Amino acid sequence: MSRTTAATIAIITAGVILAAALAAPAQQQPGAYLPIVLKPGTPTLLDNGDFEQGTLHWSDPGGFITDAVPAGIAAHSGTHLAWLHATAGAQFTRNLQVPADKPVLSYWIWIRSTEPTCGDDIGGVGFSGVSPPAVDTFDLCADTATNGWVNRTVDLSAAAGQSVGTLIFSIGAFDESVATSDLFIDDVGFQAR
Repeated sequence: MSRTTAATIAIITAGVILAAALAAPAQQQPGAYLPIVLKPGTPTLLDNGDFEQGTLHWSDPGGFITDAVPAGIAAHSGTHLAWLHATAGAQFTRNLQVPADKPVLSYWIWIRSTEPTCGDDIGGVGFSGVSPPAVDTFDLCADTATNGWVNRTVDLSAAAGQSVGTLIFSIGAFDESVATSDLFIDDVGFQAR
């Protein structure tokens, strides 16, 4: 009859401790034990969520998906990104279903703006099939300029496994009289909660 010893491993994820008991043969010598670190879900990009195939799967009548970017700006990954600029109502869209196992929309933005007044230029992400339609908005002004890529997420768990209509990235209110604002977007996908 062989003897076994039990070991317990604690895993901490999102503030919750999970424990598992493992049985190991008694003849094994104790070894080094390292913590297991789990990171939040890595995003799975939408088909062409990195825009590397141009407008494939996207509706972009304004030509905002591009590889021609201004000096000092580079795509988050690859060479293409979406660049919303110039006018109020600038937008690009696509139909979307929220995956049941990865209901958190993830995307990267870069805000570049010389607009001195926050609230004059507004960027946002929304859906035509939900109410309210805007689920994430941000001021495009000098005070909120990111000077690089920032990851944004929107938890859509309430719509997991369902179609949410059309995903819309847009600039709403826009004042070109004083300064300019640009909103760059890249690497759109979903991740687990």
